[in-house]
Amino acid sequence: MDTLEIIRQIEADPALRAQLRAVLLGDDLINLPGLVAENSRLIKELIASQHVIVDRLDHTEKGVGILKEDVTVIKEDVTVIKEDVTVIKEDVTVLKEDVTVLKEDVTVLKEDVTVLKEDVTVLKEDVTVIKEDIKVMKNDIGDLKGNQMETRWRGWKGRFRRIDIVQSIFAPISNDDMDDLIVKAEDSGLITKKEGEYIEMVDIVFPVIFKDKSEGYLAVEVSVNIEKNDFTRAIKRAKILSKMTQKKCIPVAVGTNIMSPPPEELYVLTDQKIVNN
Repeated sequence: MDTLEIIRQIEADPALRAQLRAVLLGDDLINLPGLVAENSRLIKELIASQHVIVDRLDHTEKGVGILKEDVTVIKEDVTVIKEDVTVIKEDVTVLKEDVTVLKEDVTVLKEDVTVLKEDVTVLKEDVTVIKEDIKVMKNDIGDLKGNQMETRWRGWKGRFRRIDIVQSIFAPISNDDMDDLIVKAEDSGLITKKEGEYIEMVDIVFPVIFKDKSEGYLAVEVSVNIEKNDFTRAIKRAKILSKMTQKKCIPVAVGTNIMSPPPEELYVLTDQKIVNN
C-alpha cells in the first residue's frame, strides 16, 4: 500500500484519523485549539472588563473632579465662616465690654436710686412735718379768728336785742364768774362734772331780761362758718346752763356764714341778719 492510498484511507475513516491524530499530536496539541478559544474568550472578557473599568475610572475621575471642586468651594466657605467667626468674636468682645459698662452704669443707677429713695423718704418726712405745721397753723389761725370774732360779738350786745323775745341785755359774764357758777352748780348737784366741763367751753353768756319779765341767759356759740355742730353745741350748753342757774336759757349761734339750715329751737345771728325760731 503506497502513501497516497494510506492518506485516502485515513481521510475516509474518521475514527482512524482521530486515533492517528491522538498518536501523532498528543493531548496537549489536541487540546490546544480549545485552550486557544478559551483564552480568546477570557481575553475578550478581560478587554470588556477593562473597558468597564476604564469607563468607571472616567466616571470616578469626573466624580473626583467634582469632589475637588466641591472641596474647593467648601474650603472657600470655611474661610468665609472663619472670617465671620472672627468678626463675631470681635463683636462678642465688644458686647462683653458694653455689658461691663452697662453693669457699671446699672450699679451707679442703683446707687442713685438708693439716694433718691432716701431723699424721697426725707422729703416725705418733711412733708409730714409741714402738713402738721400747716394743720397747727390753720388751727391757730382758726383760734385767732374765733377769738377775734368772739371779742367782737362780746362787744356787740346791742345786736342781740334783735332777738324778739329779749327786752334787756347786760354785759357778758366773765370767765371767772362763769367758773364760780359752774363750781357752785357742781357742788350743789345741779349738774355733773362732765356737764360742767362741757358748759365751761361756752363762748359767751349774756344775762338778759325777756319780754315776759323773766330773767335768764343767752348761751352763745361763735363761729365764722355756722354749721350743724355749732347748733348742737349751743342747744346742749343752753340746756346745761338752764339746769345750773334754774333759769330760762336761749341757745344762739353767731358768725359770718350760715352753712346749714338751723333747727327751730335756737336763734342764729350774722353781721347782716337774724334767723328766728
